[in-house]
Amino acid sequence: MNNIFLISLITENVVLTKCLGITSFMNKEKDVVYTSILLIITSIISTMITYLINKYVLLPINVTYLSTIIFIITIFLVIKITELIIKKYFKNLYKTFKTYIPYITIISIVFSTLYTNIKLEYTFINSIINALGTSLGFTLTLYIFILLKDKITKIKSFKGITITLITIGIISLIFKRLGG
Repeated sequence: MNNIFLISLITENVVLTKCLGITSFMNKEKDVVYTSILLIITSIISTMITYLINKYVLLPINVTYLSTIIFIITIFLVIKITELIIKKYFKNLYKTFKTYIPYITIISIVFSTLYTNIKLEYTFINSIINALGTSLGFTLTLYIFILLKDKITKIKSFKGITITLITIGIISLIFKRLGG
């Protein structure tokens, strides 16, 4: 179990190995926090729902070819339900979250997590651990990048997308090396 968490957190980090959510590196620090919170909520809830759908509906009637569309619909519904709950019970928070809810970043990372869970045939608990590790890996990578970005952008010639991508590449190499 711990191995799944560490692999999804560090060595198979979705930002660094699959280039998912890379647009988040261009956002402001405040955006990263809200995106990360939404990603964690969406990943864990979507993982639980899609695991059950896959195990008890798609596999028994042999229609796994529908998994992609089912997963996308599930992610969309979870994001919408989360939005409605936040809107109803946390009005101030909704004003802040309103612009972050439709992020494609969240959808691509959650879909990748769900696909990995099914492909590697994780159990229900292992799927949730993978979803948490993937979400926290995304958050960790963005946090490290924000810390580095503050230092790097002080140098006049190190601004823009080029240095961002080079920095992501270096972080990726470091994370890969941690895996052995």
